[in-house]
Amino acid sequence: MTVTIPGVRVPLALVADPSRFGGTLDQDCLFGDLVIRDGVVRAMTPAADGATPVAIVLPRLTEPHVHLDKCHTISRLNGVGGDLRKAIEAQRRDWQTWTEDDIRARAGRGLDELIAAGCDTV
Repeated sequence: MTVTIPGVRVPLALVADPSRFGGTLDQDCLFGDLVIRDGVVRAMTPAADGATPVAIVLPRLTEPHVHLDKCHTISRLNGVGGDLRKAIEAQRRDWQTWTEDDIRARAGRGLDELIAAGCDTV
Protein backbone atom coordinates (compact mmCIF):
# COMPACT_ATOMS: atom_id res chain seq x y z
CA MET A 1 0.00 0.00 0.00
CA THR A 2 1.29 3.46 -0.89
CA VAL A 3 0.32 6.62 0.98
CA THR A 4 1.29 10.17 0.03
CA ILE A 5 1.38 12.98 2.57
CA PRO A 6 1.24 16.30 0.74
CA GLY A 7 3.19 19.46 1.49
CA VAL A 8 5.71 18.44 4.14
CA ARG A 9 9.29 19.30 5.01
CA VAL A 10 11.91 16.69 5.92
CA PRO A 11 15.16 17.92 7.53
CA LEU A 12 18.18 17.25 5.31
CA ALA A 13 20.00 15.77 8.31
CA LEU A 14 17.52 12.87 8.29
CA VAL A 15 18.00 11.95 4.63
CA ALA A 16 20.92 9.69 3.67
CA ASP A 17 21.05 10.79 0.02
CA PRO A 18 19.03 13.95 -0.68
CA SER A 19 19.80 13.83 -4.41
CA ARG A 20 18.04 10.45 -4.68
CA PHE A 21 15.28 11.11 -2.13
CA GLY A 22 13.57 13.86 -4.10
CA GLY A 23 11.79 17.00 -3.03
CA THR A 24 12.83 20.61 -3.39
CA LEU A 25 15.48 22.26 -1.23
CA ASP A 26 13.79 24.58 1.28
CA GLN A 27 16.34 26.07 3.69
CA ASP A 28 17.73 23.08 5.63
CA CYS A 29 14.86 20.79 4.58
CA LEU A 30 13.44 19.06 1.56
CA PHE A 31 9.90 20.05 0.64
CA GLY A 32 7.37 18.00 -1.29
CA ASP A 33 4.86 15.19 -1.01
CA LEU A 34 6.14 12.33 1.14
CA VAL A 35 5.73 8.85 -0.33
CA ILE A 36 5.27 6.00 2.15
CA ARG A 37 5.12 2.47 0.80
CA ASP A 38 4.43 -0.55 3.01
CA GLY A 39 4.92 1.61 6.12
CA VAL A 40 8.37 2.87 5.09
CA VAL A 41 9.24 6.38 3.89
CA ARG A 42 10.56 5.89 0.35
CA ALA A 43 10.87 9.27 -1.36
CA MET A 44 9.47 12.71 -2.01
CA THR A 45 7.72 13.89 -5.12
CA PRO A 46 7.33 17.54 -6.09
CA ALA A 47 4.54 19.36 -4.28
CA ALA A 48 1.74 20.94 -6.26
CA ASP A 49 2.57 24.33 -7.73
CA GLY A 50 2.08 27.05 -5.12
CA ALA A 51 1.84 24.58 -2.25
CA THR A 52 3.19 25.74 1.08
CA PRO A 53 4.57 23.44 3.79
CA VAL A 54 1.96 22.34 6.32
CA ALA A 55 4.10 20.10 8.54
CA ILE A 56 7.59 18.85 9.28
CA VAL A 57 8.29 15.12 9.38
CA LEU A 58 10.52 13.87 12.19
CA PRO A 59 11.31 10.43 13.58
CA ARG A 60 9.50 9.32 16.71
CA LEU A 61 10.99 10.80 19.87
CA THR A 62 12.80 9.01 22.70
CA GLU A 63 12.44 9.88 26.38
CA PRO A 64 15.77 8.77 27.88
CA HIS A 65 15.01 9.48 31.54
CA VAL A 66 11.61 9.37 33.19
CA HIS A 67 10.32 8.44 36.65
CA LEU A 68 6.86 7.04 35.97
CA ASP A 69 6.44 6.20 39.65
CA LYS A 70 6.72 9.92 40.50
CA CYS A 71 4.57 11.05 37.59
CA HIS A 72 1.74 13.46 38.45
CA THR A 73 2.63 13.94 42.10
CA ILE A 74 3.64 17.63 41.97
CA SER A 75 0.18 18.79 43.07
CA ARG A 76 0.70 16.73 46.26
CA LEU A 77 4.13 18.25 47.02
CA ASN A 78 3.38 21.68 48.41
CA GLY A 79 6.00 24.43 48.45
CA VAL A 80 8.94 22.69 46.76
CA GLY A 81 9.34 24.98 43.73
CA GLY A 82 12.99 25.17 42.73
CA ASP A 83 14.45 23.46 45.81
CA LEU A 84 15.73 19.95 45.09
CA ARG A 85 16.25 19.02 48.74
CA LYS A 86 12.69 20.06 49.64
CA ALA A 87 11.35 18.18 46.63
CA ILE A 88 13.17 15.00 47.65
CA GLU A 89 11.88 15.29 51.21
CA ALA A 90 8.31 16.00 50.05
CA GLN A 91 8.46 13.07 47.61
CA ARG A 92 9.65 10.80 50.43
CA ARG A 93 6.67 11.86 52.56
CA ASP A 94 4.26 11.41 49.65
CA TRP A 95 5.71 7.98 48.89
CA GLN A 96 4.17 6.73 52.14
CA THR A 97 0.70 7.22 50.62
CA TRP A 98 1.36 5.39 47.34
CA THR A 99 -0.69 2.33 46.49
CA GLU A 100 -0.38 -0.01 43.54
CA ASP A 101 -3.55 1.47 42.01
CA ASP A 102 -2.24 5.02 42.52
CA ILE A 103 1.09 4.24 40.83
CA ARG A 104 -0.59 2.41 37.93
CA ALA A 105 -3.00 5.30 37.32
CA ARG A 106 -0.30 7.98 37.40
CA ALA A 107 2.22 5.97 35.37
CA GLY A 108 -0.47 5.04 32.83
CA ARG A 109 -1.41 8.69 32.44
CA GLY A 110 2.27 9.57 32.00
CA LEU A 111 2.72 6.91 29.30
CA ASP A 112 -0.43 8.10 27.51
CA GLU A 113 0.96 11.65 27.50
CA LEU A 114 4.35 10.50 26.20
CA ILE A 115 2.70 8.60 23.36
CA ALA A 116 0.46 11.59 22.51
CA ALA A 117 3.56 13.80 22.42
CA GLY A 118 5.23 11.53 19.85
CA CYS A 119 7.50 9.39 22.03
CA ASP A 120 8.13 5.90 20.78
CA THR A 121 10.76 4.73 23.24
CA VAL A 122 10.86 5.38 26.98
